[in-house]
Amino acid sequence: MPLEQLRQLLGRQLIELASLVDNKLIESRRIRELVLGEDGGRELLGSKNGWLAVVEVLNNRDAEALCEVLSCPTSRPYVSLQSLDIENLDVGARDSLYNFFGIEYRIENKINVIEPIRVIAPDYQLFDHQRIPASAANKLLCSEPNRCVLHIPTGGGKTRTAMVIICRWLVNNPGTCVVWLAASTELLEQAAAEFEKAWKHLGDRSIKIERIWGPSPFPESNFEDTMVIAGLSKLSNRMMSDAWSLKALILKLSLIVFDEAHQAIAPTYQSLVKLLSRSESMPLLGLTATPGRTWKNEIEDEKLAEFFSHRKVAIEIEGYSSAVDYLVKEGYLASANYIDIKYESESPYCTAAGNSDDYSAADLLRIGEDNQRNLELVRAAIALAARHKRILLFAPSVESAHLIAKMLKLVGKVAYSIDGTTNDVVRGMLINKFRGNTEEAVVLCNYGVLTTGFDAPRTSCVIIGRPTKSVVLYSQMVGRALRGCKVGGNMGADVVTVVDTSLKGFGNVSEGFNFWDKKWWS
Repeated sequence: MPLEQLRQLLGRQLIELASLVDNKLIESRRIRELVLGEDGGRELLGSKNGWLAVVEVLNNRDAEALCEVLSCPTSRPYVSLQSLDIENLDVGARDSLYNFFGIEYRIENKINVIEPIRVIAPDYQLFDHQRIPASAANKLLCSEPNRCVLHIPTGGGKTRTAMVIICRWLVNNPGTCVVWLAASTELLEQAAAEFEKAWKHLGDRSIKIERIWGPSPFPESNFEDTMVIAGLSKLSNRMMSDAWSLKALILKLSLIVFDEAHQAIAPTYQSLVKLLSRSESMPLLGLTATPGRTWKNEIEDEKLAEFFSHRKVAIEIEGYSSAVDYLVKEGYLASANYIDIKYESESPYCTAAGNSDDYSAADLLRIGEDNQRNLELVRAAIALAARHKRILLFAPSVESAHLIAKMLKLVGKVAYSIDGTTNDVVRGMLINKFRGNTEEAVVLCNYGVLTTGFDAPRTSCVIIGRPTKSVVLYSQMVGRALRGCKVGGNMGADVVTVVDTSLKGFGNVSEGFNFWDKKWWS
C-alpha cells in the first residue's frame, strides 16, 4: 500500500504532530509499522471498522485487483469490498487477503488459546488416600495434646505425606524450625532430599536445611527458618555430653517429627524428645508403617500408644478392611505373591528364642552358618533371576550375605553384598548399580542395612532369608518390593520367605498393618 494511503489511515492529527516533531517521520517506514500495529495488520484487516478504513484509502486500480483476488464483482469495486463480511472470511479468502497486503498469515496458530476450563496439576501433589490423613494429622498437631502418629504402610507415600504437613507447618510458623529425627543414614538422606524437593514447590520463602548426622560437626546456628534433619544417635550423644548446646535449637523448635516412630519409647530417645519439647504441648508427629514395637509384648506396645496419646491417623477407605488391600487394587502397591520355602534344621538354632522379642545376633549368626539353609537361598536366587531384574536378599548374618553373593557370582550371576560396615563410597556405588537400568538380573544381598530408607523402584522380588518375630522388621523387608505401577514400580512382586519350621515368624503385610489397632483405640 502506498505511503500516502498509509498516512490517511493514521489520521490527520497524528501526521500533523509527527511533522512538527520531525518532518522526516512522515516519510519513514515506521508509518507502515504504526498502521499495521503489533500484530502485523491482522486486527486492522479482521475488524469491520478497520477494513472499511482500508477500503476507503485504496486507489481504483488496487480496489479492482483486490476484488479479483477475493472473487468479488469488479464493476463497482468499492461497494463490493465494503459489503464483504470481513470478519467471517473462510481460510482461503483470508489467506489471499493477507498475501495481497504482504502480511504473514496463520500467526493465530502461535497464540495460546486460553481454555475456559483447565485442570492444573501441582508439581508436588498427594494422592486421595494421602490428602485426608495429612489434613487430619495437621488438625491433631494443632489441638491438645498436640501429638499423633501418621500410619501409612510401606510404599504408601509416608515420607511424601509428611513433607506436605511439614511444609505447611513452616509456612504457617515463620521464624521457627522443624526437626526430623531418624536412626539410619538411608532414612536421613531420603528425608533431606525429599524436603528439598517439596519446599521448592510448597515453600513461600528461603529455608535453611541443617544435616546433623555422621561425622559432621554440630552446627552453630540460630535455627531460624530451618529444617533440621538429625540422626538420633548424634543428637542423643549431644544431649548426654553437652545438653546446653541444644538451647538454640530448642528455642526455635515448633514441631518434632519422629521417623520410624515405633522406636520413640526407647529410654534414650524418649529423653531426647522430652528435652527438645520444652513443654508437654510441643507438637510431635510420629511416622510409621507399623505402629507397634513387638510381636507379643503388649506392655511395650501400650507404652508406645500412650506416648502418642492414643492418637493415630491412618488411611481409611470405605469398603476395605485394610488400607494395603486398597493400595494394591489401585496400583499404588504391587500385588505380593507370598512364596514359602520350608526348611527344617537338623538341630535347634536358639535355646531361648521363644522368650525374646526377636532373635539375637548370636542366634542369627548360627543360622547363617547352616550351609544347607544357605543353599536354599542360593537356589531360590538363581531360579528367581530368570524372571526378575532386581532381587533384594535379606541374609541372616553379615557373613552369610557375603557368602551368598560370592556363590551367585561363581555361578555367573550379577550379585553384590553390603552390610553396616561397608564403606560409604562402595555402598553408594553398589546401590546405584542395583538401581540402574541394566537389563541383566541383579541380586543385592545385605544384612541389617536396607530395611528402611531404601528405594529402588525396579525391585520386584525380595528373598527373606532371616527369621524374625518382628512385624515391624518383616513389613519393612517386604515393603522394599511393593512399590506399585502407579508410582513407578511394578504390578506384582514375589516375596520369598525361608520358613524355619522350628522357629516362630511372621508372614503377611496386610495382617501386619492392622495388627496393633486395638492398642491405639482402646
